[in-house]
Amino acid sequence: MNIREIKKAIIDNGLQVIGDQNYIESLVSYINDRLETKENLNFSNSQLETYRERLFKIINPILAEHEYQIIFCVWHKEIEVVQKGDVFSLVDDDLICRDAYENHYFTCDCCEEIEHRNHLNRCDSRDWEYCEQCYDERVRYCDDCDTSYDEN
Repeated sequence: MNIREIKKAIIDNGLQVIGDQNYIESLVSYINDRLETKENLNFSNSQLETYRERLFKIINPILAEHEYQIIFCVWHKEIEVVQKGDVFSLVDDDLICRDAYENHYFTCDCCEEIEHRNHLNRCDSRDWEYCEQCYDERVRYCDDCDTSYDEN
């Protein structure tokens, strides 16, 4: 299978192909094999990322017609085919899937950016989730009452 055959199969068969787990596995396997071949030719990491993104650009317009997208999930460190609503963009434009988001990330209630749970902060006066930057900018601590509060 080559990239043109993959694209043609999606065009000809649409969701029938996308819903077939064997087909998805062969699509991901194809891309991984191509990347491995390039890696064996001593491509740098940035060249491999560029090549992967080019393959994605060929396939994603066809997948988008069926509300799917192929991504490299930075949390799982693997290529995944997911529904468009299950893709989340991080601050640095890296992508994660819904599983990674639900189990390891949160959306800051102030800036609405997606951050890793290791950077989650809360204050005593509100039931909000803050990223580190918003917490530092908005939350103050009262020594007299021994609580934190959002000054906005």
